Amino acid sequence: MADEEGYPTTMKEKNVYYEVLRWGIQHIDTGVSFEDLKLFLNKNSKISLTEKRAMALFRELFTPLDGGNTSGHVTNSISNGSKFHLTVEAAFRRIEIQELEEARQSSRSAMRVAIAAIVIGALVGIAQICIALFS
Repeated sequence: MADEEGYPTTMKEKNVYYEVLRWGIQHIDTGVSFEDLKLFLNKNSKISLTEKRAMALFRELFTPLDGGNTSGHVTNSISNGSKFHLTVEAAFRRIEIQELEEARQSSRSAMRVAIAAIVIGALVGIAQICIALFS
C-alpha cells in the first residue's frame, strides 16, 4: 500500500529511519518533542524501539528549535518536552532519499518505454519482411 507520493504507508514496509525523516520534514516548522516521536513510532510502527534506541535516533536527527547545542542543554530540553526540528544534515538526507526514489521511478518508466519501442520496432521489421516475401 502506498501514499500519493508512492511511498509505503506503514513502517513495516519501509525502514523506520526513513519514516522518521519523512515525519520530521512534515513537522520542520512546528517542531516536535521526544514524546511526539514516541507517539509517532507507537502509532505507526509494528517495530518497537527501545527507549534508548529511540533517544539515540532522536538525538541524531533532531536539534532544538532554540538553537542550543550543548549536550546538557539537549538532555534537559528533551526531558522538558521542548520542541526540536530536523538537523540540516537529516533534512538533506531526506531530500536525497526522495530524489533517489523519484530517479528509480523515472528509470522504471524509461525502461517500459524502451521495451515498448523495441517491440514496436521488431513488429514493424517482421511486417516489412512479410510484405516483401508475399508481394
